[in-house]
Order: sequence, then structure tokens, then C-alpha cells
Amino acid sequence: SFAPPASKDFGQLGAVWPRRSVLADVASGGSRTLTLANSVEMPYVGLGTTMLEGAEGERAILEAVKDHGYRMVDTAQAYSNEAEVGRALARSGVARPELFIVTKLSEP
Repeated sequence: SFAPPASKDFGQLGAVWPRRSVLADVASGGSRTLTLANSVEMPYVGLGTTMLEGAEGERAILEAVKDHGYRMVDTAQAYSNEAEVGRALARSGVARPELFIVTKLSEP
């Protein structure tokens, strides 16, 4: 089971690591988001999109967002699936302000 540190301050992010397991909290119907310093609510749990490519990857992303309620999507330039992620999110019908998109950039 996942066990975060007792309490950790993340400085400029303004977030404090929760005292109990995030997954246990989410699973028990507790808080599903972390409030950042700018008052934005960031989901604790997100969909990783590595290796989700082509039509099958797009379908999996669409299903996760539309049917299973994922609101954070974690992607990266190195995954080379920006088109699939974008199409799936557009087709999901979920308003952009409801989505939290995390990405990583590769070095040039």
C-alpha cells in the first residue's frame, strides 16, 4: 500500500502532502483532489498515456475520461501521442476547464 510521508510541505506549490494514503482516501469516497496554492483543484489520480497510440490508444483515453471519470491526463512529448490524446479529449465532451493535463518536455 502507498504510504506518503507524515506531512511534507512542497514550498511554492503551496501543497501539503496528505497524512494518509491518497489511494485509500479516494477509494473510501474521500477527497479526490489536492488544492494548489492558486486554488486550482488537481486530481490525485490521473491517467498515464504512455504506449497509448493509434486508434486503440485514442479509444482507451476516451473511455477513461468519458466513462470512468478521469480528469487528469498525464502525457509527454516523448510518447508521440499528442494527436491521440487531443482527439480523445475533444471527443469526450468534457469541458476543458474540468481537465487537468500534465505533460513533460523532452530536451531538444
